[in-house]
Amino acid sequence: MKTSKVKLDYMPNVNFQIVGISTSEIDYKLAFGLVRGFGMDFYLLPCIEVEREQQQTMSLFDNVAQQEPNTYSVYGNSIDSFRKSDLMLISNRHNGICLIDELNKFDYLFIVRDYSSFGLERSMATLRSIDCISGAYLLPFENIKSKKSIYDLWDSLQNRQ
Repeated sequence: MKTSKVKLDYMPNVNFQIVGISTSEIDYKLAFGLVRGFGMDFYLLPCIEVEREQQQTMSLFDNVAQQEPNTYSVYGNSIDSFRKSDLMLISNRHNGICLIDELNKFDYLFIVRDYSSFGLERSMATLRSIDCISGAYLLPFENIKSKKSIYDLWDSLQNRQ
């Protein structure tokens, strides 16, 4: 009997949309702009720390700051946890290194849950009306090549206390 190998990729249910934000503002000023635009508070939540793989050999000219973990700020509209936040703002850059490499054109990622009371269209209109935001672009999930990185990011956010 002939057998064949089948590779199964688990694709969890996507219950959020991602909006890429371009701005020159720093994170807390952008969060203040979101407070004014959405009319709700945004709270600084525990940051995401990412340790990149170390190079096997180091030279005298390597930047020592890159050896430390990169810290990416996260803001949500619930002070309790990530799970209760319908809207989240995640920085995508730290010391020139992107959290999601494929989305390197964006300074921040704005996550809107599907069950959010604002909805995607209203959230996009609000984001585009904020003065400090130069661009807000919906990132269709099916067009993103690094889905695993986004799933890993989402799982790490959901499993945090």
